[in-house]
Amino acid sequence: MPERAPSRTLLLALGTAAALAASLAACDPCSGVLSCAPGPYLAMDGQTVDLDRGFPLPHVRIDVVRTGGIALATDSTSVTSDEQGLWHLELDPQGWGTLVADVKVSPPGLPSYRLHDVALQTKDHRGDGNLNERWTSALYFAAYGEFYVAGTADQRLVGATVEFRRLGGIPWSGAGVHGDVWTAITDELGHVQLFPSGGSNAVVVTEGAPLIGEITVTAPTGGVMHIRNVHLGPSHDYRGRNSYPPVLRVPVPSVGSDSLTLASP
Repeated sequence: MPERAPSRTLLLALGTAAALAASLAACDPCSGVLSCAPGPYLAMDGQTVDLDRGFPLPHVRIDVVRTGGIALATDSTSVTSDEQGLWHLELDPQGWGTLVADVKVSPPGLPSYRLHDVALQTKDHRGDGNLNERWTSALYFAAYGEFYVAGTADQRLVGATVEFRRLGGIPWSGAGVHGDVWTAITDELGHVQLFPSGGSNAVVVTEGAPLIGEITVTAPTGGVMHIRNVHLGPSHDYRGRNSYPPVLRVPVPSVGSDSLTLASP
């Protein structure tokens, strides 16, 4: 019995199916989803963790408030992290481009902190969000001062008094803050941490912006070094917690006085 040619209806159906399959395949990474490109998509994803140990921190509220860039249908949105500290927040952009926002992080039982000028970019595909590193439960500083005796190759300045005087920038508090002054003593390596986040000499801040001041280092032999225009910014990224911190390395005269003005950041 001779084979029958495909009917016009069957050919039309096969053509339609092939076109649909090609359309879906072209929509990767969301192949198989009819609305894989719904227009501008804007979302944030992240995880909140304990500052000291990096354990997941649940029930942290994340508030995003638009301060510039593309318009949103609603200028503020919030979400709360789950039991694993994970959170996902979707926004409603009114066009393509970059959103600029403040983000407020509110861990349970701890002071909230605010990040400024967070830039978020719209994406082509739903599910493709702005992925963040692990965020800590509090802001922290990751910097050291390293001081040595001027005129030597590397004779570290042990037992020197280091005073940071706040002249502007973000507010501060903490056990180590006395008015506008924080003080520490250099260790056997000529180091001081700028600044500890806990203990009897802690510095606490709640704004993600620079702390501005000047440092005065006084050697045990009486020499003084003034370091002006110091800008120190806190971090909220847990990955940076375990990285080698930036070091401010400065010579200090054993007698007399000297000064250094840092370049503006």
